[in-house]
Amino acid sequence: MAPEMGAMFLSLILSRYIFCQIKSYIIQKLPKYFYIANISLRIVHLYFDFF
Repeated sequence: MAPEMGAMFLSLILSRYIFCQIKSYIIQKLPKYFYIANISLRIVHLYFDFF
């Protein structure tokens, strides 16, 4: 295997790994953001119900 091929293969694996890490991190953080968005939406709905 040529060195360039090895380097390409390694960078591909590395980028795939980093992508998976970021994705799992985002998925872990999402519920909190959904919760916050839900609350703010309810506040907006209450606000518009008054006016």
